[in-house]
Amino acid sequence: MRKQLPSLYLNKQRVSKKSGKTPLFFKHEIHGKIVKFQLNIKVNPEYWNQALQQVESDTTLTQKITQIRELWKLLFHIGKNDNRSIEMFQQMFREKINGEVRKKPIDLKANFTFYELFDKYMEQYKNRYAHTHLKKFLTVKNSLHSYYPKLAYQELTTELFDNYRDKLVKRQLTNNYIKDLFKIIKKACKFGRSLNITIPMDIEEYRVETYKGKIIWLSQDELAALEAVECTESEQVVKDCFLFRCYTGLRHSDMKHVDILNLKGNRLEFNIQKQGKLHGITLSEGTKSLALLKKYKSFPITSGQNENRKLKILCQRARINDVIETYKRSGSQFLTEATPKYRKISGHTARRTFARLAYEKGVELLKLSKFLGHSSLDVTLGYIGITLADQENIAF
Repeated sequence: MRKQLPSLYLNKQRVSKKSGKTPLFFKHEIHGKIVKFQLNIKVNPEYWNQALQQVESDTTLTQKITQIRELWKLLFHIGKNDNRSIEMFQQMFREKINGEVRKKPIDLKANFTFYELFDKYMEQYKNRYAHTHLKKFLTVKNSLHSYYPKLAYQELTTELFDNYRDKLVKRQLTNNYIKDLFKIIKKACKFGRSLNITIPMDIEEYRVETYKGKIIWLSQDELAALEAVECTESEQVVKDCFLFRCYTGLRHSDMKHVDILNLKGNRLEFNIQKQGKLHGITLSEGTKSLALLKKYKSFPITSGQNENRKLKILCQRARINDVIETYKRSGSQFLTEATPKYRKISGHTARRTFARLAYEKGVELLKLSKFLGHSSLDVTLGYIGITLADQENIAF
């Protein structure tokens, strides 16, 4: 047999829609004929370096590929002077791969904790994520550790995840934030599987079911009550900033770009931070929004946490205390929880209030959706608490 260096390549036509990975193939030449093998390895094409024949930032897969190459050299050396057919050599190579390279469960120590696995994951992928994202990784680790100080990988069960989710819900964390935390936990679990660690549950199938919250906005009467409520000087700033957003539909992050210097005639123009687009609002003479802009010139910005805390106090003082029902999951059951409305008020309620009141005043849904910068009408419908059934209930 004439020795030919083996090469590896990906079949990009077989990328899995679920995992985004594709099988890795091993190719070599024997007696002028090309022999191919599909290896027991799947790779994300984004991290595959064809020139270096390796997976970037993944030492586990790189070691496995090296092991396959060494096995090839050994078998070629053994069989180079015999008369075996290509088919026989191919079968022998396949059996060796299956016997020596295939994933095998690792018998880890009984005191091996999930946090050690988490640390290894952060160490290996620290160059892939931004600093702010890595801080969220530490938040997840510290949060889990506060509830389960000695969490072993064998304890990662559906019951534990449900219990952890319920604890986060009790802290009144938002649905999206809770789901973000679980996404990071899932990534660490997948990393554990790449190290041949057997996780007791099917992490891919776990779905974070938190609670079904009601869309919160202020009615015209509630908005008037908040406008009239007495407050301290620092509370007045928070209230006015919130009211300005109720009148204009802006986000909290947009307020730092609002400046009277950007007012041309009655047109206020500035760049929206979230979308990076130029946004314009008409502030007519005599409107409450223009009066607030003239009062502050540019609004003092407070943190979202501080604003949310003071808004709840102000709304409670304004007697915005209608009972709001939310539905949260506990184990296999959904429980109803009644909460005073003021406790559900946050900075983003201002934007929802603007959208809802504009809709009730007869602003066309398409025009409103475009003004808010939504990608579709469905987003706007959900945003203002209007269901498709409500839309269809127009017959008379």
